[in-house]
Amino acid sequence: DHLRAGLQINLQVAIDFTGSNGNPMKPSSLHFMGGTRPNKYVEVLRSVVSILAPYDSDQKIPCYGFGAKLPIDKFAAAHMCFPLNGNEAEPEITGVEEIVAAYQQTLDKCRLSGPTNVATLLNKVIGSAKAGQAGEQAGRPAYTILLLLTDGAFSDLSQVVDCIVSASGYPLSLGILGIGTDEFVGMQVLDADSSRLMNSKGQPAVRDIVQFVSYELAKSRQKSGVFNLAEEVLAEIPQQEE
Repeated sequence: DHLRAGLQINLQVAIDFTGSNGNPMKPSSLHFMGGTRPNKYVEVLRSVVSILAPYDSDQKIPCYGFGAKLPIDKFAAAHMCFPLNGNEAEPEITGVEEIVAAYQQTLDKCRLSGPTNVATLLNKVIGSAKAGQAGEQAGRPAYTILLLLTDGAFSDLSQVVDCIVSASGYPLSLGILGIGTDEFVGMQVLDADSSRLMNSKGQPAVRDIVQFVSYELAKSRQKSGVFNLAEEVLAEIPQQEE
């Protein structure tokens, strides 16, 4: 029911590797992989990506990380947009478990850093949405959905707002999933359910393309023991793509 007939979905995923997630070697970290249960990032990936992935036209999902220092430049500086598979030319990964494996491999080799800047990442994804719009004009409609997993508010919020407003006319939706107990200041502003998002020049967004969901709050709202995170994240996408 979420997809219009003939609509091609281009799913993309982005994961927060900033230091505020905590040392991945410690159980208190949101990225801790040593427990008997999957961490919350893995839970979210499996819950949401597994729902959308079957609708992706080629099953190849570009996956990115942000906020980490990497061995490629001897951990010199934090990277604000890097492919999880290490391949800039072909960042696509096929399958949910393959995405989880790439995420785990990235944790093993990176150093969490920061800040939580995502404008660079958004601009890359917007490029895909522009291509999707060109395809729609050629009779091949495509809609880009970015699932962005983060543990806190964006440090470059004003730039993010400008990116979202500039992209609001393209076939694009941004699902932001808040991991952990941060207050996620500014996320409700981006969601723009009650008022139109405005950029730094006072220009309004064409439409609301953001859906923010706090993982912890969503779990607390579960009914009859049933928790459907994917439903929470995708709630607005049918309206956004019309």
